[in-house]
Amino acid sequence: MRLWINRGFSIRELAPMMLAADPDLELFMSERQLPAVSRRVTGLPEPESVAEVAQIVAERKIDKVWPQRRHALFADALGPERLELPAGTDALATIASKADFATTLANWADDSALPTERFATLAEFDAATARFAPFGSLCVKPEIGVFGHGFWQLVPGTALSQLAEPDRREIDPAAFRWLVAEAERSGTLIPHVLMPWLPGPEVSIDLLMWRGEVLHGVARTKTDIGVQHIANDHAMLPHAAMLAGRFGLNGLASIQYRKAVDGSWRVLEINPRAAGGIVNSELAGARLVESWTRLLTGRLKPAEVPRPSIDAIVQVGERRELAIPVQVAA
Repeated sequence: MRLWINRGFSIRELAPMMLAADPDLELFMSERQLPAVSRRVTGLPEPESVAEVAQIVAERKIDKVWPQRRHALFADALGPERLELPAGTDALATIASKADFATTLANWADDSALPTERFATLAEFDAATARFAPFGSLCVKPEIGVFGHGFWQLVPGTALSQLAEPDRREIDPAAFRWLVAEAERSGTLIPHVLMPWLPGPEVSIDLLMWRGEVLHGVARTKTDIGVQHIANDHAMLPHAAMLAGRFGLNGLASIQYRKAVDGSWRVLEINPRAAGGIVNSELAGARLVESWTRLLTGRLKPAEVPRPSIDAIVQVGERRELAIPVQVAA
C-alpha cells in the first residue's frame, strides 16, 4: 500500500514503526525539511488546493491518505475510499478551538470540563479575569494552538525575573494585560482563552479507534522529568473512551488530562492525531501504531487488535533513536 501522511506532528517518529508493521508499506510524507535517504519513505510538498491533492494522489498512485491537518481540504478532494479522516470535519473544528471544546463538554454536563473563557479584546480579558477570580491562579493560551505554544500562568512577579526563567511559563498579570492592550491597539491580538491553572500531575491517554470505537488505549503519566509511567489501568481511560466515541474519532489520538487543585481530573484537549509521546507507549509494548498501520493496510481486523497488559516506566530520551530520514521526491 502507498500511504500519504501530510504535514503534521511526530510523523517522522511514527514512520519507522509503521514501516516495521507492514513490509509492503510505502510512505509519502509532507515535511518542511527533507534530508535523504530512505527507500520506503518519500517526501512530498504540502498541497495548497483541491486540484493539487488530486494531482499528487493520481501521479503517485496513492492508495490512502491520512491527513494530520487541513482536513477539510482533503475531504473536498478525495472520496472515503482513499481518505482516512481522524473525525468528521465539524467535530475536528470543535476540537481545534479550546473555547468551543470546553463549551461542548460543559453543555454535556461533563464533570471533567475545564472552565474556559475566550477573549479577543482587552475588555473581554478584564471581564473574564474578574469572573474567574474565585479560581485563584489562572493561565492563558491561544484559542487554537499546539504543543502548549503561548501558554502562560498568570503569577505576580517582576517581568525580568520571569524572563530569566522562561521554562516556568509564568508572567505577571499586569504585564500580560499590557501586552493584550498593545496587541489590540496594533491589530495583532489573536483570540486567547483564560482558564484556572491546574497543578497536575498530567496524563495523556493514547487511543486507537476505528470509526469511533475504541480498540485499545494506554495512559502516559509524567512522573518526573524525562520519565513516563505507561499503563492501561487508569481512572480516566473510560472517560477518554467515552469522549472518543462522542466525537467519532478514528485512528490514533491523544487526550490530555490534568488534576485540579481539588484533586479532580480535568480534560485539557483532544489531539486528533498521534502525540509524539506515543513512541514511549510503543516502547512499553502498547502496539497502537503497529495495529493502526495494519488496520489501514488490511492486514488486521478491528476484532483482532492486540490489547496487551502494560505497567512500565519509560525514559523519554530512549525514543530519539527512532527518528528516520526521508528522501525528496523528484
